[in-house]
Amino acid sequence: MVNSGQFWQTLKHSPPLYGADVSGSLFDKNVPWNLSELKTTLSEGLKGMNLAGVTTPYVYIGSWKSMFGWHKEDMDLYSINYMHLGRPKFWYSVDLDSSQDFESYARA
Repeated sequence: MVNSGQFWQTLKHSPPLYGADVSGSLFDKNVPWNLSELKTTLSEGLKGMNLAGVTTPYVYIGSWKSMFGWHKEDMDLYSINYMHLGRPKFWYSVDLDSSQDFESYARA
């Protein structure tokens, strides 16, 4: 088993592969959980206007050791995340009401 110190050391020797902001979905059309066909108040209100990564899904592809940085969603909108395959991941979230506290903590 690799401890956290070994994990961070291995990043120097073999960085992970990562692909971000790839437009699309991994599901076929008419599959209920295909995020590209998810109807929301936002997508309905925009009447066919597509905002990449907001009203249309992005796929993120990462190998072992890849990470996705802490970030705030565009316009403070909510997001849906689905892990298609791989080992369990740790997901963290910060409530919008606590975002300024978290940003202050991260700057310290």
